[in-house]
Amino acid sequence: MYDVIVIGLGAHGSAALYQLARRGLKVLGVDAWQPPHGRASHGGRSRIIREAYFEHPSYVPLVQRAFTLWEELQQASGRQILWRTGGLMLGPETGILLQGTLASAQLHQLKVDILEPDALNSRFPLFHPAPGSLGVFNPRDGIVLTDAAINAQLELAQDAGAEVLTGSAVESWDAERSAVELILSDGRARSARQALFCAGPGMTELLGEQLPLKVTRQVQFWLRPWHSAESFRPDTCPIFISEQREEYGANATGESSFIYGLPDLGSGVKVALHGQGAEVNTDTDLAAAGDADWLPLRGLLARLIPALAAGKPVDTTLCRYTNTPDEHFILDWHPQFSGKVLLCSACSGHGFKFAPAIGEACAQLLQEGRARADLSLFSLRRFGQS
Repeated sequence: MYDVIVIGLGAHGSAALYQLARRGLKVLGVDAWQPPHGRASHGGRSRIIREAYFEHPSYVPLVQRAFTLWEELQQASGRQILWRTGGLMLGPETGILLQGTLASAQLHQLKVDILEPDALNSRFPLFHPAPGSLGVFNPRDGIVLTDAAINAQLELAQDAGAEVLTGSAVESWDAERSAVELILSDGRARSARQALFCAGPGMTELLGEQLPLKVTRQVQFWLRPWHSAESFRPDTCPIFISEQREEYGANATGESSFIYGLPDLGSGVKVALHGQGAEVNTDTDLAAAGDADWLPLRGLLARLIPALAAGKPVDTTLCRYTNTPDEHFILDWHPQFSGKVLLCSACSGHGFKFAPAIGEACAQLLQEGRARADLSLFSLRRFGQS
């Protein structure tokens, strides 16, 4: 019998497996596919990591711990995983992005540069934000390379004694008796004292209606700028997020759109809209990217970064985001099996950056019954479950 079985070996499952194995526990990690892969929320090769977290100030200590653990993983694995480029947040002073970013920076005493329009244009001439927009720059932000991160965590977990079983889906599970028992697609049963579910889009299939989750289709584009290509290198171009409001014209709504981008790491500048994908079933093949995906993004880019909008996409990727109604994570014990079955959905399109810190917290909860980090924001109680 295992001490813990981890179901799902993407960003957070692989991190938890590594943390559990290095603590000397007998652990098994299972995944229906071979991570890293494009069927989950970690697809897309790279992710932004940023410190002054606009979504909620409670994320800041967690991402600071993640920075430390990413650096440790990079050193232990010999792989480049973390790439610091600095991060630029752009938007109206009264918008969600800047208000939240500055609130987190103030609460946690983070040193960020607030850029008025003239200073913004002088420092980052590639960007053409809407009139009245400000910039907030944090030199500590950057990029996490997703495939390298997951591979490193899985390899180090196995070096520490973890077993990994890929290409094997969970057909059913039961935690009513003394152990948690899983029946896998090979027909065999595996048992453990505890189980950790980190199955991303598969959480809805494995746990039914017990979790308030939906899965959406997301598209990322890689572009070649039509001029000034050297300005988009990671040593000259920061990661960026821009909030743009539709306040003018026939289609004015006053609502915000969020566009994000990463500099060219060799295959083009990565850009995408955040959080506007259609809901999909986890077992549905994702429709290929087309004009319906590209044209709205190009319209926003034409105003923000004209040098990119004039180019054509050289590549696209698709992935599934698992979302909660309030876009905060779920990290809590199963309502019926507290202390035995832990649920982790660190999701809603902004979870990857936290993976090693979330994995560490999961390992602490499973081994010690409590985590060092404040996880109260991620409780199921906010959805009326306990």
